[in-house]
Amino acid sequence: IAPLRVESVVWAAERKDVLYTFFYLGALIMYVGAIKRKVLEKRFFAGACAFFVCALLSKPQAITLPLVIVAIDLLYGRKPLRAVVSGKWPFLLIAAVFFVFVVHPNTQLLTVTDPRIANSVEKMFFACYAGVIYCVKNFIPYKLSPLYPFPQKAGGNFTWMIYIAPLIVLATGYLVYKLFRKERFVIFGLAFFLINIIMPLRLIWYNWFIGEHYTYLPSIGLSLVLAYILCAVLERASRNMVRIGYILLSLYIVILSVVTHQYCGAWENDITLWSHAIKVDPKALRTSFAFWYRGAAYERNGDDVRALADLDQALKIYPGLVQAQKSRERIILRKDESHAGLEYRPAGSL
Repeated sequence: IAPLRVESVVWAAERKDVLYTFFYLGALIMYVGAIKRKVLEKRFFAGACAFFVCALLSKPQAITLPLVIVAIDLLYGRKPLRAVVSGKWPFLLIAAVFFVFVVHPNTQLLTVTDPRIANSVEKMFFACYAGVIYCVKNFIPYKLSPLYPFPQKAGGNFTWMIYIAPLIVLATGYLVYKLFRKERFVIFGLAFFLINIIMPLRLIWYNWFIGEHYTYLPSIGLSLVLAYILCAVLERASRNMVRIGYILLSLYIVILSVVTHQYCGAWENDITLWSHAIKVDPKALRTSFAFWYRGAAYERNGDDVRALADLDQALKIYPGLVQAQKSRERIILRKDESHAGLEYRPAGSL
């Protein structure tokens, strides 16, 4: 019933999010089962390692699990040094082997930096901004899209939200420290979120700005924090306030369910998906890719008129989109060769 989870579930290529989350949580459950018995029982510990391996084979993002295990030790009040020495080396060894043989050989496929980001300071601003958006959209799912436009500079500067994002992060951190520094459950939930969102924040590389599917596992941490705070508030509230709280919470869940159902419809096929992305932000530079994708879908369906219109619009927004130009040339060449007399109308005339 969470709209931001739709992409991970309905997009076939991202079912790996569901798969690696299953194994990831299985590893954590096994580890908790071990430490609750005061000694690291071999069967639980071996089970946790096996689940960790399966999670890594499902998606490399699972490599953050050893850090979450440290957070679990702190949650249960275990001594960090003893926990690291006695219980972390197998997970660290598995992560190191996976990095050396799987991740590192493919690092050349990653974009080390994006030309739209001039320096490391801008990377930090963008990471904070993306983190804020992830948090807000997790609870207030507005303008959801499979394609988020990369923020553009106007007059040499980004929008003001980019520059105040670090201040929001610092203010939130200070507020959490003042109000919840003794609440281990809240600290654990936030740590779970930050540890698992650090890779999608693109602190190291930047292939694109935001991907909703990256929040599938990290959002569990935010949900734990919200649940803990709601329970604490309701326990101290009067009976009437508790009733009002339950009504509001139920209404919120219903709204989320409706939005989720509607958003699923956007993923029915290529045309509905990219039409939704175009509708959300029709003039953004990155929306040119949505026009190109939809144009390619029209071409596959044999609708060359609409395909050319979308490809023209893509090139109008972003003249340097070589792929759209090649697609357009291919359609026109096919038209000339077949002499089919295709009736073509410029973009915007449909």
